[in-house]
Amino acid sequence: MRYPHLAFFLTVILLVYACVNYYLFRRTGQALEGLGGVRSIVLWAMAFFILAYPLGRLSEYVFRNPISGILVVIGSLYLGVMLYAFLLSIVIDTLRLISHYVRHFPPAIMLNPPAIWSAVAAIAVVTIGIGHAVTLRPHLRTCAIEIAKNADGLKELNIIAIADMHLGTVVG
Repeated sequence: MRYPHLAFFLTVILLVYACVNYYLFRRTGQALEGLGGVRSIVLWAMAFFILAYPLGRLSEYVFRNPISGILVVIGSLYLGVMLYAFLLSIVIDTLRLISHYVRHFPPAIMLNPPAIWSAVAAIAVVTIGIGHAVTLRPHLRTCAIEIAKNADGLKELNIIAIADMHLGTVVG
């Protein structure tokens, strides 16, 4: 093998991606149990989102077209949603575990999984939506700095600083 470190890195990344998505997919299925058609639609949509990024990136290597770009954008946004949904799900599962031993938590944590799932999904999607909207409008700040020293005939000096730029498929 030519690049064993790269193979190991990709294996770990793909394993983490698969495990996190398995956890979210399974918890989503459990939370929406008994909702019939809604559950099926949500799980099929979630499967599409999970596969969008890898399929988009792989299809870019074979042939570049608008569909592969759209898949990458959808998958990239899903990665953010996945992160927040995973973190919120871990918090909720930890609260449920504590609630099993300490009976001081409100019963809403245990009794209404579809509502909790909806809240987690809404928080994750809104957070990513707001973040994406902010990235589409860069901030421009103008600062006037007075320097009391003479600079060999220069009347004006313009300095441009660009910081924290993340250009890629989604923005750029």
